[in-house]
Amino acid sequence: MRTFAVSLVLVLVLVLVLLLSCSVHAEDASTRPVSPAVERFNKSITFHLGFENGLHADMAKGKAEPNRVEGEAKFQPGVHGQAVLLNNPGATAMLWYSTLSGNVDLTKPGAMALWISPQGWVRSENEDYFFPAKIMSNYAELMFGRQGRLKEGRTDYIYLWCKVGDSKDILVGGGDSLKWENGQWHLWVMNWRSGSVEFSLDGAPPTRMDTPVRFNAEWDGKGHSHLILGCQGEGTHYLLDEVLMLNRPLDEQEIKWIYDEGMKQHAQSAQSSEKPK
Repeated sequence: MRTFAVSLVLVLVLVLVLLLSCSVHAEDASTRPVSPAVERFNKSITFHLGFENGLHADMAKGKAEPNRVEGEAKFQPGVHGQAVLLNNPGATAMLWYSTLSGNVDLTKPGAMALWISPQGWVRSENEDYFFPAKIMSNYAELMFGRQGRLKEGRTDYIYLWCKVGDSKDILVGGGDSLKWENGQWHLWVMNWRSGSVEFSLDGAPPTRMDTPVRFNAEWDGKGHSHLILGCQGEGTHYLLDEVLMLNRPLDEQEIKWIYDEGMKQHAQSAQSSEKPK
């Protein structure tokens, strides 16, 4: 009888511990702060990768897990919560996510926004280009880029590159990163519409490039379709945070708001971490 009583007590204690554990996890999930941009544009977001759940997307119309991961995932403080370290030796080199099932729909107007923080970028005119983020389908590619030197003599140039079918490459300039410092956060935004693409850097009004490209069913991603984050290359280590895909373009005021709110959030997080415990 005594043995039965002891066993019963142990079972009850174990159940109590499990209940408390579930309660704590539920509280953590419900009280986790939401990114201001996610809160504002929630109804327009088709994919959000904030790295609060590791490499699992926080929001996704389609598949939330990456199809492919090259390297080991390492995380550091970001603009909001934590960010992933890319291209650094020993860290993640590239992440591949599916754009199918609604994560990205290139048949309709849309937008992509993300934050990048340089981590020891090499400054060289001979440095090869790299693409920190790209959307690829069987018919088209939209890519953010940085290149050591372009034909017009630009050094450390940041741009949006667009390629559709057999059309001529479309390059939308955003500016240079010569004065970017390690640890600084920078917002990159692209919009696509039938007949044009746009690029904005650090909340500036977007630069528009008209093009004969018409977004149609040929952009459906059949065959292969990926959102690729990261690009192997020397001297291009960086932190990546708050990747957003939307089912509509962002206007000038919205882009500026995302930048201002992101910088405010980062400043508040930095101040909190510096306070003595």
